Amino acid sequence: MKIEVYRRHSDPKSLDIVIEYLLECSPGEVSVKLAYSSDPARALESTMRLRKVVLESYTKRCFEAIGEARP
Repeated sequence: MKIEVYRRHSDPKSLDIVIEYLLECSPGEVSVKLAYSSDPARALESTMRLRKVVLESYTKRCFEAIGEARP
């Protein structure tokens, strides 16, 4: 089994920390998130929202770099 830290997110204001691990095992690859927070649901939601914003920004820059409008 191989374990790798995939992503980390922390919010110093709320002291939320989310660490995402990738586990490679016989059934395949599994993502495991570890949340340290007084409100784990909020911490996970915040992490997912941030990932969406980053992905949208990256996608936009890629389309701009190749000179095409974003679909």
